[in-house]
Amino acid sequence: MTKPHMTFSISRTKSGKVCGQISGCVMHAGGRDVTWLTSPFGVPAKDAFPEALELAHKYGIEHINIEDPHGLFPSLGYGEAQQPST
Repeated sequence: MTKPHMTFSISRTKSGKVCGQISGCVMHAGGRDVTWLTSPFGVPAKDAFPEALELAHKYGIEHINIEDPHGLFPSLGYGEAQQPST
């Protein structure tokens, strides 16, 4: 069975706004039911990340994958995103 997982994607809009979007899933009932975790596009990342933390806590997600190709995450005030250990 797939572990619960979540990705927080950070991007900059054409107008310069830094946005964050949540995506992921949690399986229930032995994999027969799935809860999709999503958020709308265009939400300021500083507002969306606390929601991602709350959902991770609620569903027992231990790690949030941060997709941040332009290095915008530190500007949110949370520090550097940690790279997963191999």
